[in-house]
Amino acid sequence: MTAPVRSASTLDSRGFALVAALVLGFGGLVVPAAGWVVGAALVCVSPLWRRWEKVTAIAAPVAVLVLASAIVWVSDVIGSAGRSDEGAHNPLVPAVYDLFWWNVMAVALVVVPASGLWLLWRLRHHTAR
Repeated sequence: MTAPVRSASTLDSRGFALVAALVLGFGGLVVPAAGWVVGAALVCVSPLWRRWEKVTAIAAPVAVLVLASAIVWVSDVIGSAGRSDEGAHNPLVPAVYDLFWWNVMAVALVVVPASGLWLLWRLRHHTAR
């Protein structure tokens, strides 16, 4: 007796994987935050990428944001350690929260689309398993 033939589902198609990678990379620009979450879910259910590829594409933007925010926070702590006049602030120097939001924008505009494009690049030779 032969094994039953598995029918191809929509999740196994390269078109679905293409859409998943594009939504991951650019969905957050169309619908902030929610678009990225939907893209991450679509990438997670697609069988065309290996687990490490999915984890890398989803975790890289989060890791870059955490690392950049930690650097900003540490530089602020070090910079304010020697200051005795805590009340005086130069209005030409951005505050810590300004730098944090610049980090968020840089990640949203550069790192997240790069992770989606990286998944597309990795998709070149993958086939359904």
